[in-house]
Amino acid sequence: MKSVYPALLFSAMCAVAQAQDGNSASSIDISAGQQIASIRGNAGIAQLEDDKIELLQRVVYVNGVSYGAVPANCEIKFIVANGKKTLYVNGKPRTQPTKPNAQM
Repeated sequence: MKSVYPALLFSAMCAVAQAQDGNSASSIDISAGQQIASIRGNAGIAQLEDDKIELLQRVVYVNGVSYGAVPANCEIKFIVANGKKTLYVNGKPRTQPTKPNAQM
């Protein structure tokens, strides 16, 4: 049993998921070559190493930066594979919204 403890501790330190309400679920999947944080529902938080993914009041955030509004009861996935990080909302890649140019 002692040999299992370090592996569980390492997994807990690398990935933490937390559902925020009864209608939501968060999960972390770590396999060879990729890590996936998922949030389903209306709200949730997932921590994948140094990246924090949040779904709050129908807006998705990565490390405190808004990636825009999302539909109610959506599925958020944050995938880290081969050094690349990609955010998906309902299966479609999502990039950070561009800010309109300020008028001079």
